[in-house]
Amino acid sequence: MRNAVLPCSKALTFVVLLCLASCRTASLTAEAPKPPAKASPAQERYKKTVEYQLGPLWYRLVTSNIGSLSVGTVDTTFEIPASGGKVRNLMTSNTGGQMDELIARRAIEQLRAPPVPPEILAQLHQDYMVLEESFTIYESRNPPPSPAPSRKR
Repeated sequence: MRNAVLPCSKALTFVVLLCLASCRTASLTAEAPKPPAKASPAQERYKKTVEYQLGPLWYRLVTSNIGSLSVGTVDTTFEIPASGGKVRNLMTSNTGGQMDELIARRAIEQLRAPPVPPEILAQLHQDYMVLEESFTIYESRNPPPSPAPSRKR
């Protein structure tokens, strides 16, 4: 198991390295949603709320597919409608493997986001909020224990 997620405490599972990402890809006919240049404190609070729901979905999928993952990052951009619920216009770019991207997409598709607060919608002048999230798999720094017991001298 050369490529594995580093073991983390439960507190850190929610901080699954969901970071702002700048890389996006799109087909020739579609354009990736554009997030605001500077997020307000209300937007940051809402983003954290969404991340706390998204993190465990992603982590559960990662732990059940650990043998199929590759080292790399999946950057995502998506819109959350004003009413919340399912996200739309999901765009991804990927430096990991195909399974890494599939897991990130599944986690986002399973997400049922809370409604976007009216305060944020008024700031954005639109009926949705754009979020960017990154999902990273690191190479394990701790090799698995040897199957044979070590000899004592």
